[in-house]
Amino acid sequence: MKTIALSLTLLVLATFSFAQFPQSSASDSCCYVTNDLRAAIIDNDRSTVDVKIAKLPNEVVKIRVRDNNEIIHQTRVKKEEIVDLKFDLVNYPEGKYVFEILKKNQVVYSKEIEFNNENIAFAKK
Repeated sequence: MKTIALSLTLLVLATFSFAQFPQSSASDSCCYVTNDLRAAIIDNDRSTVDVKIAKLPNEVVKIRVRDNNEIIHQTRVKKEEIVDLKFDLVNYPEGKYVFEILKKNQVVYSKEIEFNNENIAFAKK
């Protein structure tokens, strides 16, 4: 009985955690939304980027930052259901960076960010 109660509690918490990201199907949306994964890549100000993920327990998701096809940062997340990472681009050289969310080693969502110490903006494709 305790196992069922704990499972139901975790299911409810996971469901509510997914509710924190806006749902949008617009092509310029800042979010990726499916039944088992929600992700957002958000430029906060002139030099920081937030990567937020809500996922199912024990599901593996990777966050990767690339510069000219070279991986400069990668984080693997399994245990955490809610992930909130902040990248300060002031420590990076000027240029274009691709922030990627991977599930089962496939890129499911990405955003290109252009940083030049004076501004930060999502690159238009």
